Amino acid sequence: MNREVGGYSGSEEASQQTVQRPESRTYAPRSSKVFYERAKAAGAFENVDDGTPILDARRQALLEAYMTTPVTYKDLRPLAGGVSPGRIVELLHTAFNRLARNLPQEMLDEYGIEPRRSSLSSHSSDIHALERPKKPGR
Repeated sequence: MNREVGGYSGSEEASQQTVQRPESRTYAPRSSKVFYERAKAAGAFENVDDGTPILDARRQALLEAYMTTPVTYKDLRPLAGGVSPGRIVELLHTAFNRLARNLPQEMLDEYGIEPRRSSLSSHSSDIHALERPKKPGR
């Protein structure tokens, strides 16, 4: 996909692909943005054994944009490489489940998250339990 339109080619860093986010907004403690920042601070995005990332660059960029900005699945299509909204949901669910399996127990308890241990099921309703940022005017 053409980089000028924000597509994912696999060679860019995830941080270069995130959507601009407003910094002046206050977030509730159960907001997805607060959750994401706490998970990052807890080191949940790295393997405990060797410190390597638990998510590939595309899933990392999608999860960050989804949880920290008021984007829709349609808005995420260029970041995901032009895939369908259904595929974006799958990518987000697998990313969230990988993250959940790496969260500290106290965060799992606090948010009521039960990580899916099976690789057969990528569906998780837990990601939807967090309040996502809202677009201005909504």
